Formats: sequence, structure tokens, C-alpha cells
Amino acid sequence: MATFPHVPVHLITLTIMLLFVPGRLGNMETDKNCYVDLAQVFFRYCQAHSITATSDNFVTYKNPELSTWKIGLSRYIEININGTKIKDRKYYNNYQESLDDKPNQNRRDKPYKLAMRAYGHGLGNKMFMYASSFAVAQWNKMEFIYDNPRKEIESIFQPTARILHYEPNLTDSFLQLKTYTCCEFYPALKSLPPENIHLSGYLQSWRYLEPWEKDVRREFTFQDHIQSTARESLLNMVAQLTETSENQTFIGLHVRRGDFTYDQNLISHGHKVADAAYIHRAMAYFKDRYPDSIFIVCSDEMPWCKKNIPDTDGNVVFTEESNPAYVDLAILSLCNHTIMTVGTFSWWAAWLAGGEATYYADWPQQGSGFEGSMNKSDYFLPHWIGL
Repeated sequence: MATFPHVPVHLITLTIMLLFVPGRLGNMETDKNCYVDLAQVFFRYCQAHSITATSDNFVTYKNPELSTWKIGLSRYIEININGTKIKDRKYYNNYQESLDDKPNQNRRDKPYKLAMRAYGHGLGNKMFMYASSFAVAQWNKMEFIYDNPRKEIESIFQPTARILHYEPNLTDSFLQLKTYTCCEFYPALKSLPPENIHLSGYLQSWRYLEPWEKDVRREFTFQDHIQSTARESLLNMVAQLTETSENQTFIGLHVRRGDFTYDQNLISHGHKVADAAYIHRAMAYFKDRYPDSIFIVCSDEMPWCKKNIPDTDGNVVFTEESNPAYVDLAILSLCNHTIMTVGTFSWWAAWLAGGEATYYADWPQQGSGFEGSMNKSDYFLPHWIGL
């Protein structure tokens, strides 16, 4: 069993009992009566005495219901560290209630920070990290900071957030909050404790975005040159058609294949590609509703699309294979409606376009770990149609 020299036994015991009570990281030398939680006191104490400790064990835990943290009823526990009496934090029902409490009035002067550091691959994933954490910051009236080493967001869109290009020590003193599943909504994030917070996770749910849809759409306004390229490409594709109508309706069709067809780690996790039968059903659905439909096909595997997507009515056009992904996304956003297959790129194409959307209902693989970790009602918008 690991031992911690110089740490009072009663402090270790109380810390273990209260592994996660969100608390304020007060200055223990100048703010004698600050409210802190025992786990954070323990972590600070370990730091002061060069004892190895990790904050992850104290600030996050797996809750199989909806939250990664929770706030309890009011109570106080007083402990003594080196002659300084420190109270355990007061518990509040929500963030605003904590701001209204007199001991915390000074917290209004400067907003707390919410930081999200982009990680992983894929533009769609990065867009979720940005948009959902942006929304969480709006809920909590915090300053949003996006740490984006690859510069995708600001090179493609016109965001208003403070964007950094990797500052390794930025969030060392921040409270660490992590969501463990990719595709569900965590209501607790709507009322965070009054701290500087580093939030991590995929945060892939429309529920984060709904109250702030207008703001998120503004954040994801494409750069002017990308918008111009997309419009020109769409006009050129329509010009290829032999017959056009004044009532034409553009249906964006994004086909995601790529590593979902060969990466065994992704496949064993539960990812699968949409088959041609689904695409045919979705096209028939829109042709029935909009007889003058024109299908704009974007894909990371265009040869498969040209082989498996029929153009019997002369109303299917394919984007250039050389297009960067962000140009394809901009083209899809100009369409009236969307046929999604799988993946977050398809999701954002449908969300940016608005209108109707269909999605592949057999994704993810039934019985897989991925299926067990996602909530489809949180991921897919209610008016989108599974086929």
C-alpha cells in the first residue's frame, strides 16, 4: 500500500471518503477561509511536499447515469493544516446559487476560464469539441479557450473564441473534468463549479448546441475563400446536368468509408460503414418527397460511390476527389437536405445544411461496446430519420 509521508491520517481518510466533491482551488496562504474540497486540499498538500499524486482520481469518476460530477447539500467539515483552519467547501445546487452567496461575490469580477484542448483526428470530432465546450462556457458565463495545435478551426471557419496553439502548462492548475462516453449529453455541465476548468471528452450531442444554435452557426461560418470555392464548385456540378428545373432541390450525400472498412480496432469497437442498400433507400425517400432532387455526392472513397450509386435519372453528380475535406463540407452545407452515412463529418454536414436528414440506423454494430456507450437520442436530432 502506498504511503504519503507527513500527511495526517485523518486527512487521508476524509479525502478518500470524499473523492469527488467539486471545490474551489483557493490560495491556502492568502485566503484563509476559502471553501475547498478535501480531495483538492490533499492534492495541494502532496504538491507542497513533493509527493506524487494525480488529480484524475479526485476530480472525475464514472457515473453510469448522466453526470460526471454532482453537488450535494450544505455542510461543513473543518480541518487543520499547519495551523491554518480550512473549511470544506459549501455545497450549492447550481453555479448561479454559488455566485449569489456573499463569500463568493468577489468571483463576479473576472470570469472563470473553460479550456478545451483538441485531440485525436477528424474535422467532425474537432468541431464537436469546439462547439460543445463553447456552449458549456456560455451556460456557465465562462471565458472559453480552445487549444488547437493543428489550427483547423480558425483556418476553416471564423471563430470568435480565444484560440491557442498549444500551451503545455495552461491548464495545470485547472480543475480537470472528463466525460467518458462520446455520444451522450451530460446535464451536469450546464452548472459547473466556480473554477477554472479543463474539460475533455468528445461531447457529441445536439443537446449541447440547441440553446446556442445561432451562436454556433456564427462560429462555424466558413472563411470567405472557402465559401466562394464551394459555391463555384456547386454551380459547375449543376452545369454538368443535361436537364435542370427551377424547382430543383439539392440533396447532399456524404459517404464515409476509409478506415472504417479496414481498421480492425475501429471495427471491433463497433464502427461499420453504411451499405449501398441504405443509400438507395435514402435516395428513394428524397426522390419521392422532392421529384426534382439533385444528389451531390462527397466521399473519401469516390470509386466505390461511382460504382454503387446509380444515376439512372441523370440527377447525380460527384465532387472532385481532389477537394479538401473542408471544401466538401462547405458544399454539403449549401444543400437543402442531407443523406448521412456514418461519422461526425456526415453529422456536421446535416447540421450545417439544416433541412431534413436521414442516417444509417444500423450504426454502430449491434451488441458492440460502442453501441453500449452511446445514446442515439442524444446524438441524432429528433427530426432526423433513421433508415
